[in-house]
Amino acid sequence: SVFGGPADRLQFGDTDKFVVAKVPPASYKEADMKLFAYYQILRDIRAGKKTLFDLETILPSMLEDFPNEWLLFLEGLEICLQAKQAELEKTFRNQLELLKKNPELQSCIDEGLALAGQFRI
Repeated sequence: SVFGGPADRLQFGDTDKFVVAKVPPASYKEADMKLFAYYQILRDIRAGKKTLFDLETILPSMLEDFPNEWLLFLEGLEICLQAKQAELEKTFRNQLELLKKNPELQSCIDEGLALAGQFRI
């Protein structure tokens, strides 16, 4: 059925006085906005709008600001693998190896590394 209401309106009573709840707009902290900016730079590098030089430039601040953000480093590693940037790749791999010591992250990182390994040519 494609009807969005009850099958038998009489059985369900008054359904016409439905009040739509307003969802407040999301509010983000400054740290969240900074993390989003890092992910945007990675997207821009993938899209060719930025270069690997941009990745090299932000890497020290990524390590300082978000050392536990494993997905950020995994995406950076993928970019390095595609671009065959061994030195940058090593830095990202080292950070991911440190993060793998956390048992909660180990399987996520291992699976991500296996997927990233598919980019090796």
